[in-house]
Amino acid sequence: MPKLFLPVILGTARKGRLSEIAARFVVDQVKAAGHKTQLVDPRKYLDKPATNGSSRKVQDAYRALVSKADGFILVVPEYNHGYPGELKMMMDQAYKEYTRKPIGVMGVSAGQLGGARVVDLIRPTLTAYNLVVSNKTHYFMNAKEGMKIKKKQEGPRVDGVIEDVAWFAQVLKDAQDV
Repeated sequence: MPKLFLPVILGTARKGRLSEIAARFVVDQVKAAGHKTQLVDPRKYLDKPATNGSSRKVQDAYRALVSKADGFILVVPEYNHGYPGELKMMMDQAYKEYTRKPIGVMGVSAGQLGGARVVDLIRPTLTAYNLVVSNKTHYFMNAKEGMKIKKKQEGPRVDGVIEDVAWFAQVLKDAQDV
């Protein structure tokens, strides 16, 4: 399979975000699968979060990144059964650029469900962006300060999501070339 560009979107800009540990693990797994990637941090793409937006320069940079991507992996924390507002504000800066691109969603939480509620909650929003949402997912449970992710346990499940997103990305690219 040719190299694809599969950015990993970190779902929060909050201080002390434990989901960053999981997102960096996923970035490493995407690279190990032979794809290009980068961590998409809302801190970079929201320069005015309190006013619900960003400068034109920041919006254009986000849209350019989304346009270039073949698909996405979203690593989103669950806060009070929901997803962070800054994730929605960042993602709202693009729309047509998402069309027919696949996305895999992984949840993160301090509890035993690993963000299962947030994964279910965000799916309708992602489909409203015209993204193709993978049914494969992964949940990072018991997130805590200084957590270490065990590659032997977590890796195969994360790899399954990456493989599914990559497959959809390639099929959708091929269909556009027809």
